[in-house]
Amino acid sequence: MSWRPTARIVTLGGCNSLRLRGLTSSMIPTWPSTYLGSGNDYSVDFSNVLTGAETISSFAFGTGTNATQAWTTSFGNIVTMWASWTASGSLMIPVAVLSSLGATYQAIVSINVSATASILTPVAPSAPGETIPTVNSTAMDVWIESLPTSAPEDGGWWNNSGSPTFAFAS
Repeated sequence: MSWRPTARIVTLGGCNSLRLRGLTSSMIPTWPSTYLGSGNDYSVDFSNVLTGAETISSFAFGTGTNATQAWTTSFGNIVTMWASWTASGSLMIPVAVLSSLGATYQAIVSINVSATASILTPVAPSAPGETIPTVNSTAMDVWIESLPTSAPEDGGWWNNSGSPTFAFAS
């Protein structure tokens, strides 16, 4: 996958230094302010909420009539939506995830959307490719078996007696 969320990511559960001291943070995570009609990617990082063995199985952003979602995706423990804001004001957006262990987690993220219209019309980029949150031996075995058994002349991966090998174009 070539695309990864890099901005407008809020992390749940407060910072680790607070949690190590036995303190909690009750602040509502907040995305940066924006304008009516603007659009961008918005992410929530659930790393501090999930246990070490949990991964995200499914998720949803509850934008209702406040925004139009172009796409959603996940990258590890981060869930992302690309949204264009259709309502202004101080908005509260629920975000829910279902973990691989069957637990559900929900967070509320706030964003302030100015009533001033955006001067640019947003165009959502293509949705990122599907991500695999974890790589396991079964997935690797399937991939290795799908590779050609001789080096491709135009370069690429091949199955070299059970070892994935990359060949450069000749």
